[in-house]
Amino acid sequence: MARERLPEWLGTPLEGPSHTPGTLVIDHGDGTLCTSTLLEVDPGEGLAMTWQFPEEPETRLEVHLHARAGTTGTVLELVHRGLGELTDSYGPGWTTRLTFFEASLEGSPLPLDQFWNLWSTVNGLGAR
Repeated sequence: MARERLPEWLGTPLEGPSHTPGTLVIDHGDGTLCTSTLLEVDPGEGLAMTWQFPEEPETRLEVHLHARAGTTGTVLELVHRGLGELTDSYGPGWTTRLTFFEASLEGSPLPLDQFWNLWSTVNGLGAR
């Protein structure tokens, strides 16, 4: 999850840490900023960080990478804790972001300006 790839799937990093813990600020478009504190970073294994959008409570985001038994593949596990009433609204968003992330990893990034179009489709399908 290299910093230079963030604009291909998450948003534009405006501020980033040089160490852990450190603050990461990402512009998700139209000046909507998410501020996070990187709590743990284990290259090749995952990370843990806070997550806070304006007018939302601070939550905790964890991403874990696991080798897929019997293959050369990797399983990505995303856990977003503390969302409360926001849980349902975040499901389609993370499904969409991970679709963009996969395309970025494959070397064929999707146009980020199409995020909301894909989100609308995913949301309409009831992906939670």
